[in-house]
Amino acid sequence: MPLRLAASLLFCLLLGLACPLQALAEDSASGRGDVNLHKLKSSIRDSYALAETWFIGSLQTDNTFVYLYDPIRRRYARTNNAIRQLMASRLLAELASADPNLMAAHKNNLSHIFTHWYREEDGKGYIYFNDKASLGASGIALRVLAASPYVLQKDGEARYHRKAIRLVRGIQALMAEDGSFKAFFIEPPEDEMMDEDYLLSYYSGEAILGLVEHSRRFKDPLALELAVKAQEHYLGEYVDRMADNYRPFYVPWHTMSLSALYEIDPNPRYAQAIFALNDQLLKIQDTEKYPGRFAASSGSRYTKAHSASDGVYTESLAYALEMARKAGDKEHEAKYLKAIDLAVANLVSLQYTNEHSFLFVGDPKVAGAIRIRSKTLTIRIDCVQHAMDAYRKLMDVL
Repeated sequence: MPLRLAASLLFCLLLGLACPLQALAEDSASGRGDVNLHKLKSSIRDSYALAETWFIGSLQTDNTFVYLYDPIRRRYARTNNAIRQLMASRLLAELASADPNLMAAHKNNLSHIFTHWYREEDGKGYIYFNDKASLGASGIALRVLAASPYVLQKDGEARYHRKAIRLVRGIQALMAEDGSFKAFFIEPPEDEMMDEDYLLSYYSGEAILGLVEHSRRFKDPLALELAVKAQEHYLGEYVDRMADNYRPFYVPWHTMSLSALYEIDPNPRYAQAIFALNDQLLKIQDTEKYPGRFAASSGSRYTKAHSASDGVYTESLAYALEMARKAGDKEHEAKYLKAIDLAVANLVSLQYTNEHSFLFVGDPKVAGAIRIRSKTLTIRIDCVQHAMDAYRKLMDVL
């Protein structure tokens, strides 16, 4: 048996992963009884506090985040991903809004992004990373600037507000007359190109959400106009024609963009779309073998679990729960709350805690992190970031 595989199996056994979540399955809201809100809130607070400590500590000397870390070999991966880095940057911006001690880290991180990755062409801004410039990266970069407390300061506004406006123009250049998007401002090399419809499952909602948040923060009517137009198109693609076009990946991003638009225009169609999307998402939530995780049974394209997906799907359900409460829809409220209870229990079960420190003696890079899946011990930045975003929304909603 290869040494790495043997080490992984030993670690799994020591972590108690042979029968994951069986105890939680008996004690969670799997359809038997009500959710214990006090216990749920306590679990979220405790897990969030651990994750936040790890997250802040994951900033490196170059002002980017640790992307991928193997705690068995204690090795960092050489790969990186702009969108996942940018999602972490947006979270750091939010944290800096509440904690002035993080302002310097946020400013340095922002400077790295817009010094090394941001480019302009004919008045249009975009994020160029690994030989490509994607719609999704532009959308998340807009979210970073919209969340930034520094951009509201005089020197920050002078440095970054114009860039935000040009990112909007870059997104506009990728929009067709019918509101649909192209995936790339600069396409990757041909051998790295993926299916555009698949990519737009992520990128379309990321871009719309970025536009809405930018428009709300900077009072930009063009950004809101573009967001409404694109959302109308993708309501048709992803909700009205869900049977033909469904992918679970687009659910959280469009749930969040629809929720943001609903805050501006409480259109009942937006609320119903959120319910339709998240009801479909719940069809792949496991309630038996690995309660709470999102992975379909065999025979589906969506059988592989990943804690980054678990985190962002949990965040989606938090927004759906909020919408159910706004709409006075008790049936959906109860359904989403039970699903959230399971989803949080799953995320907590995947988190390295201080109790695991004996497995990683002398390694400060583990406690608080969330591993990729129950038997994949690697840590990736978006696994932690998505869980934290879900927890932050739930702490606001519950």
